[in-house]
Amino acid sequence: MSGFIDEFFVQPLANPSSVAPYNWVNTLAYVGVALLAIYLIYVFLERKKTAVDEGFLKTILAFTLFGGALRVVVDAQILPREVNLFGSTVYPFVTPLIYILVFLLLAITVIVFYKLEKGFTKEFYKKTMYAGLLLALICVLPLVFLFKNFLALLPIIIAGAVVWLDELVAGWRSAKNSLFERLAVFGQVLDGAATFVGVVFFGYSEQHVVGNILFGIGTPVLFLLVKIAVVLLIVEYLRAEKNTREKNFVLTVIMIVGLAPGLRDLLRILAGV
Repeated sequence: MSGFIDEFFVQPLANPSSVAPYNWVNTLAYVGVALLAIYLIYVFLERKKTAVDEGFLKTILAFTLFGGALRVVVDAQILPREVNLFGSTVYPFVTPLIYILVFLLLAITVIVFYKLEKGFTKEFYKKTMYAGLLLALICVLPLVFLFKNFLALLPIIIAGAVVWLDELVAGWRSAKNSLFERLAVFGQVLDGAATFVGVVFFGYSEQHVVGNILFGIGTPVLFLLVKIAVVLLIVEYLRAEKNTREKNFVLTVIMIVGLAPGLRDLLRILAGV
């Protein structure tokens, strides 16, 4: 059993330059744990009758930006990849532990401001959002001095264009996309576009299992087109969902899993790390 764990979980973390960071085993395990965590968080929000509104979304957005930027600080070797903790080597700033770390910091921030503001008030959401943005800014500032590949901004333009086109289509139907829908589309397209730009123009390689399958059967543009098509289809399907809390929560998750790696890739390309 120890050999199995070492091969599929430890070595991809310890030796990413010689062992693929992701394989089918650790990918499925991470997805399974993530789905369980997402379900438990939703159940908690449901029981507490917590509104999944724009205040909630903006707070999560701020900490998502923090998580994506924090990962690049490690890529730039400003923070160590591994940390010795009580004689054991841990990797707190890379997947999967970085998600736990960011969630814990979010949870602590929520608890502190919830007690200070005595509930989920407008001031509560404003202060938790600013806390996340401050953490993100702290991570980005040391990277600014490394920025050189400004073609990396192309993914922002691509993602923005797709969001605009989706908004245009909604207007033709006399509808208006919510902030949740716009950010879900933007985050996923940014991820696909950043991967496309990094691979085509800067020699980066795709690390994820599913992405490598798409790269194997087509060109990098196929990966981007599939990401765009899938997120637009999912968002369109969710528009018919009557349970607003559930719909907004799912859209928030879609935003996170796109925006966090997308921002990481964009900042890596910008900084050339």
